[in-house]
Amino acid sequence: MEKAGLLIRREDGSGYFDRFRNRVMFPIHDHHGAVVAFSGRALGSQQPKYMNSPETPLFHKSKLLYNFYKARLHIRKQERAVLFEGFADVISAVSSGVKESIATMGTSLTDDHVKILRRNVEEIILCYDSDKAGYEATLKASELLQNKGCKVRVAMIPDGLDPDDYIKKFGGEKFKNDIIDASVTVMAFKMQYFRKGKNLSDEGDRLAYIKDVLKEISTLSGSLEQEVYVKQLASEFSLSQESLTEQLTVFSKQNKPADNGGGETKTRRAHLTTKVRQKRLRPAYENAERLL
Repeated sequence: MEKAGLLIRREDGSGYFDRFRNRVMFPIHDHHGAVVAFSGRALGSQQPKYMNSPETPLFHKSKLLYNFYKARLHIRKQERAVLFEGFADVISAVSSGVKESIATMGTSLTDDHVKILRRNVEEIILCYDSDKAGYEATLKASELLQNKGCKVRVAMIPDGLDPDDYIKKFGGEKFKNDIIDASVTVMAFKMQYFRKGKNLSDEGDRLAYIKDVLKEISTLSGSLEQEVYVKQLASEFSLSQESLTEQLTVFSKQNKPADNGGGETKTRRAHLTTKVRQKRLRPAYENAERLL
């Protein structure tokens, strides 16, 4: 029981105590339906509000998706998966009729998660919280999924609400129709986010918004996709498409790595890529310090 994460050994070695005291218990199943861990929600004001089993020989958070064993058939039938940040959101979403719902277990989306998803479906709808952390998690997850060939859409929830809150406030039918089925492209999601805190009737805010959007458009790989969003900007703000395209070209050039004139060899490029990757992989405590 200690090895499974249910009991914790006392520091003085006199015995054990229950990890999940005074909590409502939620079983966590692996992808074959076997219970491998638990999550406990506090009944009172104790912290943390949710407590998960630790990593064990049976339970690996980076490889497990909550509710996947039940959602798999619905995912294939609907030809999409709806990905949430927490299991409470999944429970509410499933009760609303969104049976293709799954979630990560208190961790960011990993390569292992993406491989499991890609084997079963192409389209993923991300439905994360509407705060800044949720926005950043959405961007990170969308990039990871798109790099593996997934078609990603984002279900946008009004400010200040998480999926579970929205369902409790407005009901499951409205959540399914107005949030999940009304999901947008990742670029449309970013454009909506850039609007936050800006008064677009003010010239300064409007120019800042247009530049932010153009910078983002310049990172898109497809010229057709770029043209669609440039046209949208031109139409919305009564600007010439030519002037926007000209500015887009400037940003596109800034995105390209500088050419040293000598033409780097493949080995040199591979070495640089490895160095960059190595530089990005910081210890967990260092990332925590930077975030703090």
